[in-house]
Amino acid sequence: VLGEILARLEQPGDGGKPLGRVVGVIGARGGVGVTTIAINTAWMMAERLSRRTALVDMDIYSGNIALALDIEPTRGLREAFDDPERVDQVFLQNAMAKFGKSLHVLATEEAFDDAVRMTDDKVLMLADTMRANFDMSILDIPRHFVMREPQLFSRCDDIVIVTELTLQSLRDGNRLARLLAARNRQAKVHLVANRIGPKSDITAKEFEAGMEAKLRCAFPLDPKAMARASLKGQPLAGSEPRHRMIVDL
Repeated sequence: VLGEILARLEQPGDGGKPLGRVVGVIGARGGVGVTTIAINTAWMMAERLSRRTALVDMDIYSGNIALALDIEPTRGLREAFDDPERVDQVFLQNAMAKFGKSLHVLATEEAFDDAVRMTDDKVLMLADTMRANFDMSILDIPRHFVMREPQLFSRCDDIVIVTELTLQSLRDGNRLARLLAARNRQAKVHLVANRIGPKSDITAKEFEAGMEAKLRCAFPLDPKAMARASLKGQPLAGSEPRHRMIVDL
């Protein structure tokens, strides 16, 4: 459902070709499964909807995309921030890992004591280059970007806020949604509830009432299925395509 929504929102360019779309995925709180949503959405955009898709892990120190997909991290994202003028189609072709038929992954793993200078100008250049070279660019964005690199959100056509059905997620989801809507009034904000257990703090209807917005998707908690997919180095969408989460995604 989420992938199809994003695909329908593509806008044609002047020549009739759809423009690249940038989608930011961010959590209302930590540990809500942002990376899982980003990986599976990107995989389905590439494999099932035949979009040339980029998946970018913006957490250059402790991102989990490369680990989850069992691919070797590269220094491409670090190099993109060190010298943003180099980032073009050829650079991306060499810096990104290919996964499947049309999914391209940009993920790195820098040392914690290695200071990488990121600025708004650099992340904006990266987002613009992604838009120019891919049908869909899915950015897994750490929450600290809200304060440190806020301009990145101005480049997002869609912002997916991942939450849980808890009072804390309701509070922080509201705060985040209001802030991002103020920073980018053109972006479409999608609410996704993840890791829903048998006894959630609040119901989906109560959450929607508190947010004054509808949930696009609601995914059940299934740690065993996620563990099986991780052991295979595959997205859940690839290892268990009929899983309830994937059918809804």
